[in-house]
Amino acid sequence: VYPDFIIVGGMRSGSSSVRDFLSKHKDTTVLNHEGNYFNVIENYQKGKEWYKKQFTKKGGTDVTFWGEKTVDYSLFPDIPQKIYKFNPGVKLIWIFRNPTDRTYSNYLHEFRIGNERFSFKYALKNEDKRIITNPYYGYKKRSIYHEQVERFLDYFTLDQMHFIVFEEMIKNWVSEMNALLEFLELERFVDERPVFVNKTV
Repeated sequence: VYPDFIIVGGMRSGSSSVRDFLSKHKDTTVLNHEGNYFNVIENYQKGKEWYKKQFTKKGGTDVTFWGEKTVDYSLFPDIPQKIYKFNPGVKLIWIFRNPTDRTYSNYLHEFRIGNERFSFKYALKNEDKRIITNPYYGYKKRSIYHEQVERFLDYFTLDQMHFIVFEEMIKNWVSEMNALLEFLELERFVDERPVFVNKTV
């Protein structure tokens, strides 16, 4: 049953860099885009076989682990149960960033792509009202990590979760990635340090 591992959070915390790192491993196949299966109703209604077809095996190699990254999986309360029903043994990867930095980076991202037109101050002041109609305006809420983890702990154990701190990952890329590979029970390999665009925003 796959995916064997999912990067479930958090947004604007280096999750794409971790996904790209794992995709280079000889024993993994990782979606090069967000899967958006469990959180997008149109995709979920297409069923398990449709989801599995999104994963393509590396040419001629024996793949040990299959994985994907969709940071919105940590946003919606019904996602943990959906993932559990699909694969109760899945391994979950979390990446946490300084909450203030992550919140502002999240806002800037939405502003730059045209999804946000108000000031940061206005967005924070009115967040509780705005997320009723659009959960993606929950910049502060997405930085309350314990709420997200607790939802997943209703279905998964801590042993199935691996936690990475964004700031530590920037400083100690090799050791942090080796710890991740150990968690996934994958062979260590040398990889160049990535460029973290998030650390400047």
